[in-house]
Amino acid sequence: MTRGEAERSRCSTLLAKARKVGGAMLRRLVCIHTIDVVGRSTATAPPTVRCDPQLVLHQVTSLDSVVGAAPGQRDWPIIDLVARIRPLGRRLRARRRERNAERLAKGDLAYVATAGADVAAWIWVSREPSVHCRWSGLHFSLEPDEAYIYDLWSFPAHRATGAGAFVMQGLLEDLRRRGEVSRVYGYILRDNRPNQVLTRVVFGFEQVQRVKDLRVLSRLAWQLPFTEDPRVGPCSRPPLASRRRPRGGAVYSADSARLS
Repeated sequence: MTRGEAERSRCSTLLAKARKVGGAMLRRLVCIHTIDVVGRSTATAPPTVRCDPQLVLHQVTSLDSVVGAAPGQRDWPIIDLVARIRPLGRRLRARRRERNAERLAKGDLAYVATAGADVAAWIWVSREPSVHCRWSGLHFSLEPDEAYIYDLWSFPAHRATGAGAFVMQGLLEDLRRRGEVSRVYGYILRDNRPNQVLTRVVFGFEQVQRVKDLRVLSRLAWQLPFTEDPRVGPCSRPPLASRRRPRGGAVYSADSARLS
């Protein structure tokens, strides 16, 4: 290979890398996601999952319990780095408090797993008749005996312990015992393989609808109209949603109930 050919090959490689990085950045700015809406009957008991025996499940209804339980836990290393700057750290805690206060004020419940002094995972459930998910932009219309589960999160340090499956199993079992909810819904990004496996294979959720959303900067999202397939389902917009559709701190205060 001549010197000119080597230089052209090097430039082509650099250009390909630049296109790849640029494409990834563009997808972070604006992207369209295919989302699977899934559902499951609560009549069937959830499977027993293998997890760390030190995990303890709590049902949380207090803002102080949710926010104060994990003051040192962060979602990502960059968030942990930002939170070390005191003004920004206070702002992040305030935003979490505001978000959770809104959820609890609406009557939503959190199921939180702890491992010793750490919070390992959580999941939320809502029984509102109409739910708007800010992160995905989806709109759920629920019957009185239905519920919507969301914000399943397991901290990276505890993912190997099965904490995510532990809170999912605890939530489903608690809803089954109460008998007030006959069916639960949620959603999964089509390309999120770990969540697809956990939700479908492990816990037996079935796809009931498929929709698309438009997301900007991973912060703003809108459900794209006329992308519902089938048209009638939990994420159908009115008037279709009104039609009958096929059912196919580590220390918790007295307002947080220990479930296991």
